Amino acid sequence: MSIRHLSKAILSLLTVILLSTVSFAAVYTWNHDSFSDFRWITPDNWSPIGPPGPDDDVIFDGTSTTVCTIDTSAVSVKSMTIMPSYTGTIEQSVQLSVSTTYEQLGGTFKCTAPGSISFSAGHDFFVTKEALFLRYSGTGTAVDPYMVYDIYGLQGIGCTRNLPKYYKLADNIDASQTSHWNWNASRATYEGFVPIGFTTGDRNSSPTNGFSGSMEGNYKSITGLYMDRSGTSYLENAVGLFGYLSSGANVSNLILGNIKICFSDVYYVGGLAGFSRGNISKCGVLGEMLYYPGPSQISDFRGGVTGRNDGEISQSYSDVRFSYVSKPYPGSVGAAGICGRNHFSIINCYSRTNRDSSMQVDGIVSQNYGDITNCYSYGNPYYGLAGYSAYGQGSIYNSYYTDYAIQNFAGTYLAPGSVSKESSYSGWDFGRIWSIDENKSRPYLLWQTYSWLGEKSSWTEPSAWNYNRGYPSLESHKAYVNSGSVQLNSPTSETTIGGLKIGPDFSSRVVLGANMNITTSSNKSGSLIIMNGSFEARGKKVSIYGDLRVSPEARFYANTPGSTTSGTVEIYDATNPTDIVGNIVYYDLRCSVPYKRITIEAGSVHTVEGALYLSGEANREIMLSSSVPGSVWYLSPESAVTANHLIVSDSYNLGTTINALNSYDGGNNTGWSFGGYTVTVSTNEGGMI
Repeated sequence: MSIRHLSKAILSLLTVILLSTVSFAAVYTWNHDSFSDFRWITPDNWSPIGPPGPDDDVIFDGTSTTVCTIDTSAVSVKSMTIMPSYTGTIEQSVQLSVSTTYEQLGGTFKCTAPGSISFSAGHDFFVTKEALFLRYSGTGTAVDPYMVYDIYGLQGIGCTRNLPKYYKLADNIDASQTSHWNWNASRATYEGFVPIGFTTGDRNSSPTNGFSGSMEGNYKSITGLYMDRSGTSYLENAVGLFGYLSSGANVSNLILGNIKICFSDVYYVGGLAGFSRGNISKCGVLGEMLYYPGPSQISDFRGGVTGRNDGEISQSYSDVRFSYVSKPYPGSVGAAGICGRNHFSIINCYSRTNRDSSMQVDGIVSQNYGDITNCYSYGNPYYGLAGYSAYGQGSIYNSYYTDYAIQNFAGTYLAPGSVSKESSYSGWDFGRIWSIDENKSRPYLLWQTYSWLGEKSSWTEPSAWNYNRGYPSLESHKAYVNSGSVQLNSPTSETTIGGLKIGPDFSSRVVLGANMNITTSSNKSGSLIIMNGSFEARGKKVSIYGDLRVSPEARFYANTPGSTTSGTVEIYDATNPTDIVGNIVYYDLRCSVPYKRITIEAGSVHTVEGALYLSGEANREIMLSSSVPGSVWYLSPESAVTANHLIVSDSYNLGTTINALNSYDGGNNTGWSFGGYTVTVSTNEGGMI
């Protein structure tokens, strides 16, 4: 062979080698036709010969409708389209990354281990209602619900065959990528998330295709959800995370954060549900609703939680800003913090109204044809509580608005001085449902605090608490224990929290493993409230900055029952009065905070088995008084007593006479010696002079 021919041969060989290493983008269609090999990685299962790579587009259609298993190694493709003609199942068991668009118009996509096997669509994700997208563990039943791990699984619930199933969030979900889902070229905008369950026709039509299953939020949050229905031609007439909740559907323990809904010409708009005939419980919605007036002007009812409610909304709240692009048509009203139009029941809910100044947004409900019970609103509502109830269209019980409203048809106005007092809210359950930091905060729902689930004994186990993201350990944290019969053991290192309430349904005991500080920092109550079960200090110190309340059904043990281990209760914080309620047996009881005001329940008995130490300062005395002036409270010290710089009134000492040095007799005392000092004291609510 000549050198010339040899050179040409070498060049041809190099060209072949080079071409074999270069990847060109292509469109690959699933073309499986063998009997047993259903693997994605098999080259002959594709047309052209595959498998597809990161720069390739993938299509599943009627060419082959067999199963496809993604099970060999991580897979990356440019786009993936599943056509209506594909009726098979794609089974994911390794990582799948789609860099641009995933579009499923038919067939089934399935992954049974989404917690460990990731899926991503870099730009756009769409699943039609007729398809089936199943990225869940579990079986979708009441006892074994589908576990939802990501925004893709959440959107998949909207498939028609998924609507009657049971779901539970496995983790918090970041939904921010929905802001670039579902591009509408004619409107030049992204339409975002597609509501789960939908209803069509006019507002008087019987709703169809709703979500009829159960969503247990598991105290998780979905943040950044985006929907844009500001055009004029939409199939849905109800927009929200759930477009339509059917009768019997349940949504609970779920928080929507930073939600944004743009809309016009949609009948019902709500953060959680456009139209609900189901039950919504312990849910919160925070975000924005932006109104674009359309030519039809039919966006009748919108609410922070639901646009229209024909079911029950309970123990839920909203903080949603309502605004508009241009001034709304005068007839396009019906917005409110919780619900635009109520036909059944809203109970134990509250809302913060945040609206553009010339936009009509009411406190709880705009049009009320049902019941509103134990609710309140604040912010800047147009009508303080409800807009339409004044025309006899419903009933309102024990409900309030706490800020200035332009008008008010219903509810009771609470002046600023009454807003932060539990006694202002007649008939409300502050043991099981509501909480308040007396003289510091508005009421809020107990489930918004750290609520113990009643199953695990360790305080420091995150899964023992509702939020499953830690445990109460900061001044801003309040702990609520109200379920189960398991003993709860506090941390073995010193703990500081903003409040502890042991509720009426708890039947075991909370046992200290180290000193506990219950403070009024971070604007919390700093109170220890024991309504049932028992609280055992077991030789540790409990520092209380707020109130100490022990119900007759409950027990406070300073020491371990049946042992000699002793504990200490110490009262702090001169800036806040302390109420002590109930019959309590202490070991050591101390207060050395000058100018502290302590009000003790009239008729209650307080036994101090160890040292009683009460010492203020000159002209900054500690004041001990009765909750009912003129009615005595009982003190039974059984050991050493130090009493100095006090003002005492209405106290009946059952033990040896107490010699109170540098102290004053406020009147109606027995068993006290004040060395001739007497002062006349009058008090108002809270024990202040």
